[in-house]
Amino acid sequence: MFCQSWLSSFFVIVAAAASSAQAFIPIVNIQFTFMLSPSPPSKRCMTTSLSSNDDTGSLPDKLMSKKNLWSVEECLEEYRRDKENMVFLDATWFHKGSRNGLDEYLEGPRLPGAQYWDFVELSCSYELFPENNPKKLFAMFPPERLVASAFDWMKITPQSTLIVYAREGARFTPRVWYMLKRYCVPDQTIGLMQGSLEEWIRQGGPVDSGTLDKSQHVCNATKLAASKATPSYPVIPLARQQLVDMNFVLNVLEEDEAIRPIILDTRGSSFATKGHIPGAIHIPYSSLTQEGSTIKLKTKEEIVNILKDRMGIDKYERLANEPVLLTCGSAVSVCHLALAFEELGFVEPMIYDGSWNEWGKDPNTPKET
Repeated sequence: MFCQSWLSSFFVIVAAAASSAQAFIPIVNIQFTFMLSPSPPSKRCMTTSLSSNDDTGSLPDKLMSKKNLWSVEECLEEYRRDKENMVFLDATWFHKGSRNGLDEYLEGPRLPGAQYWDFVELSCSYELFPENNPKKLFAMFPPERLVASAFDWMKITPQSTLIVYAREGARFTPRVWYMLKRYCVPDQTIGLMQGSLEEWIRQGGPVDSGTLDKSQHVCNATKLAASKATPSYPVIPLARQQLVDMNFVLNVLEEDEAIRPIILDTRGSSFATKGHIPGAIHIPYSSLTQEGSTIKLKTKEEIVNILKDRMGIDKYERLANEPVLLTCGSAVSVCHLALAFEELGFVEPMIYDGSWNEWGKDPNTPKET
């Protein structure tokens, strides 16, 4: 039965995550009670979510902590209200072309006091964690201790208001948003700015200018991983529990299609040109952002229509009660769909961390074109 194969794979992943967490961060004893059922145990949303289209008026204390998508105006208002606790995280990153997000951050301008979050540098790389990434996969989600150490280096505390932003043309801010949601304490205020650095400037927002020294202003994953100091930020010990591996996906494919988790692939044209996991439904990440913007998410109504059109009504209606399995090239663009699901109040999805980066290279995995 699917429940048995699913339970076996999931327990291995949770056990590995717990082992990693205990190796780096003191945590309390955790007991797990699983009931055999066709659905994975995590059937929840990451937080209570309000759409950026909702009319919230002014920003009373703690209201914005329940909101994922922040307009530029809302970010400006919150900055003026409580700049001391606000931490801007620059997530500008480009997977194609000549632009370099880190170089642009260092050259400036930047949002006030902004830190640069490089999700490739701060990942579970083979160079730093060969036992956890023996296949040398790209941008795998980082160990909990590495994230906690990065938070400390950036002076991020549980009381900080974290705002993820990027320059015009950047596409993958949801990856940093999702990582923060998974690793931060549950009541951390985390927002994804729905507008670019350039839009902030056009609206009169203050910026920092001048060139920064990388060695002084960008955290170094190698140094963080080598540090013997115990991180002070209380990162969630099992932050990676929604991640699944290749064996899990292989077990899913052995089950009847009518009852197994729906597989959604968010890649672009490579879904068709390079192939995909059998049965995967294609929902390009670029279809989820507004026309003329690589940063702003479409409205809930528009996203619902996309999902219904791509998946069909029957499968769409399963999203409210069953976690789907998300995959892409390297577990980066899947975070667009994780964000959309959070906004729609759907069950939190599972994410295949290795994605096509691992699946496509293995000669023994089944593939469709």
